[in-house]
Amino acid sequence: MEPKLDQTAFRATLGLLGLVTGLALWSLDTFVITQLGAPRLELAISAAALGFFSATLMMSGPMLIGRAMAWACLMATLPAALLLWASFRYVSVEALADDPIVLLAFAILLTVPLPFLIAADRGMPRDYPTLFNESWRLVIRAAAAAVFLGVFWGVYFICSLLLSLVGVTLLDRLVDQAPFVFGLSGLVIGLALAVLYEMRRYLSPLLLLRLLQLLLVPVTAVVVVFVVRVPLEGLDQVFSGLSAAATLLAMTFGLATLVTSALDCEPSEAGLTWLLRWTVQLACCLMPVLAGLGAYAVWLRVAQYGWTPERVAAACICAVALTYALLYFWAVVRRGNWDPRIRQGNIYAALIGIALAAASLSPLLNPQRIAAQSQLALFSAGQTDATQLPVRDMARDWGVAGQAALETLRAQADRDLQILLDDALRESATPVALETPEEQRAALARLLPLMPAGASWPEPLWDALDADQIATWLAACRAGPDSCVAVIGESAPDLPGDEAIVLLVQGARFVSATMVGLDAAGEPVNYVTRRQTSDEARELVRATRQGDYTLEVPRRRGLVIGATRLFPSGD
Repeated sequence: MEPKLDQTAFRATLGLLGLVTGLALWSLDTFVITQLGAPRLELAISAAALGFFSATLMMSGPMLIGRAMAWACLMATLPAALLLWASFRYVSVEALADDPIVLLAFAILLTVPLPFLIAADRGMPRDYPTLFNESWRLVIRAAAAAVFLGVFWGVYFICSLLLSLVGVTLLDRLVDQAPFVFGLSGLVIGLALAVLYEMRRYLSPLLLLRLLQLLLVPVTAVVVVFVVRVPLEGLDQVFSGLSAAATLLAMTFGLATLVTSALDCEPSEAGLTWLLRWTVQLACCLMPVLAGLGAYAVWLRVAQYGWTPERVAAACICAVALTYALLYFWAVVRRGNWDPRIRQGNIYAALIGIALAAASLSPLLNPQRIAAQSQLALFSAGQTDATQLPVRDMARDWGVAGQAALETLRAQADRDLQILLDDALRESATPVALETPEEQRAALARLLPLMPAGASWPEPLWDALDADQIATWLAACRAGPDSCVAVIGESAPDLPGDEAIVLLVQGARFVSATMVGLDAAGEPVNYVTRRQTSDEARELVRATRQGDYTLEVPRRRGLVIGATRLFPSGD
């Protein structure tokens, strides 16, 4: 039995709790976090506060408020402790905040366990009707409360404008105060959640479930067409598009949602027509095909390019998708009493998802460490070269494991890769966006190889380069060890002194050459080729660095690399 609550007291309590939540989040940011000076402790406190207050607000109603607070203490400690543990993978807390994988895992731990806690509080931790109903009710309450908050602030600003027409600016002044905005937003959310719980019989998920049932037949028909066309088109065609794995996995979860909504929590014979029953069973038989192809697409990328943190996350998503698909398929092929087995499968799949989210925040499943070790192994085995190594991602986004892998690579790398490694590590400490023009010029001088051997960049030529040109060249040089080179020599007989022809790889298949020099009056002269398409753009740079070029003189000398001729011009 659900607890009976006094309506006035319930609204007042939840509204007050929302007010305290808003003010607590504001004060954490304004006072605690700015005063402690210990970023990881600040992270733990903020995560714990978010877990406690959000869980208390969402579970109050389905539970007595006191019991909701007791269970919320669990939500305040375990996810926050795992997030704190995961933060030590990164050099700074800011780097963790930029990692969507960690944030997704933390969000899963804050939300998916809530129906299980409500069911456990009633002594029925594995009772599917309770889990099903509470899951959908939580989704509807959260979505409706968010919509109401948006409507409230829209009305607030209209009222503020109306009063300002008669000289009353109180509402306009109040909204400039952060504690007022945080506190009032929390109060509105708390009151909305209270009212939405009171109206739970009128906000039944049944309407949404019936609407989702309408999608089951057409979506299953589309999947049937896809499955029939796969052997006709071949796997190469399937995987030739962008994000094939993401599309296949999204469709797997979409079918699982539609099947779950169609089955509801009652025996299928009670509410399903024969068409829906057969469509549900067909969808369950098709899900392993989608999930299997999605997993195969991820495996192909891993086999070719090694692990990255994103591919580790994709593999975890594949594991959950395959769990749903195989449990649904097995439930149907066993025939009799198949729908209760699907419902139990939902419980197992949700628990596996929670376990993977928790493991990804612990050393058991560290995506950055797995990815770094994979890239090191591929490079050491000669299965990948320096141009394919995600050097900058390792330095910026792969945390401590990525930077440790770069240090290991330094001992195995040639001079060009060592320069890139040093530059990537320096970038991770000081973002490129913060570099001054002088720092960019110094970085370019270090990264830009010069030919012929022993050549040096004529100092006056730096004056021929503007800041945008230096930034463009630097970005190209940072893209890989064979992405830029400069040939120093007399390439324009009509100009005094030596000039420089700079060869740049731009993108995967474009190469351009720029000649810079000074005229007799000392004014900068730039001649630039249009970008030319080349399937071997980096090979041109590599050949130039090996001395396989000549300077030819039609009106003016150009750069000739094998069969490729580049003549910068002012046109």
